[in-house]
Amino acid sequence: MSNSKQIADTDVEWATQSDVNTLTTGGDRRSRSALARFVHQRSARCDGPFVVVPGAEPYWPSAAGGTIFIEEVGDLSGDMQQKLMRLVERDQIDRRDLRIIGATGQNILERVESRAFDASLFYRLNVIHIVIP
Repeated sequence: MSNSKQIADTDVEWATQSDVNTLTTGGDRRSRSALARFVHQRSARCDGPFVVVPGAEPYWPSAAGGTIFIEEVGDLSGDMQQKLMRLVERDQIDRRDLRIIGATGQNILERVESRAFDASLFYRLNVIHIVIP
């Protein structure tokens, strides 16, 4: 087994056993989506909803008790990043019962460095970072 495969497996295991926000990068859109669903199905939230959000539309209430999966978080506009940041902040303050899994095929660190993606939001989503080889 390759070292990158072992790292990815370890990160996936951590994600299934925890309840923190997670960011997945690499691979293709289908593999990122399958991974998010896998993490949700093997987590303590498996009985809650798994809400797929194609671009951060405001579906938050329908994910209570479950997971919100944002398919292309790296493509979010500045306005949508701010809305998502408010959700993350409110979740931490109000203790809403939801988890966010974001995914992107872009180099998210480059987007953060160029200020195209909010650094604070990145760090709040990147509690566990799973890189799909």
